[in-house]
Amino acid sequence: MVFNKKKFISFFIKNGGITFFDKSAIAKYSGKPSTIYFNWRTVAEDVYTLEKCADYIIPFVQDHKINPDCFVGVPEGATKLAIITQFKWAKKPGRKIHKISYVRGNLKRHGVPKDRNFLGIPEGKVVLLEDIVYKGGGILDTIKKLKKVNTKPHAIIVLSDRTNKKSKQRLLKILSKEKIKFYSLTQEREVVEEAVRILKPSEKMINKLKARGRL
Repeated sequence: MVFNKKKFISFFIKNGGITFFDKSAIAKYSGKPSTIYFNWRTVAEDVYTLEKCADYIIPFVQDHKINPDCFVGVPEGATKLAIITQFKWAKKPGRKIHKISYVRGNLKRHGVPKDRNFLGIPEGKVVLLEDIVYKGGGILDTIKKLKKVNTKPHAIIVLSDRTNKKSKQRLLKILSKEKIKFYSLTQEREVVEEAVRILKPSEKMINKLKARGRL
């Protein structure tokens, strides 16, 4: 099985992954207004679409010869996706590690120390999954939590990369020092281009996108 980027982008768009706002902008995670909204929540709230998403991640991993032992989701957006991906991956022939690891979004202030940030400590070669990245704050925070239990990810896999040039360079510099590889299934521009073709936004919106370098 080979990862099909075009089908993956279409899957994202057709499951409510991108919305264009003609009249009023919507706030991004950073708080800045945007006329484009990327959203993996529609996919994440349905078991069928979550499994379909995992079915794209697994061939991507195989194509890039990443060979993880444990998928872990950056909370909260990629938590459920990582669990389903790990479940499917662990059933493949030859897999020796079947750990399910859940990263807590907020620190648990009671109980044993190993359970403060995790439900199940990840083992082996760990791959972090993230749904959307802008600056990488969630990724870096999760890496810190992993370090507290004496592990770190081998690689980061992002579904939608929305970083700008400056943010991307900063993130890659930090990850490079940690010897952590970074992969993204899609870049913002290629998703926007396909969304314009499929969703057919207004001419006004298309002109806005062109003026801002999105097309």
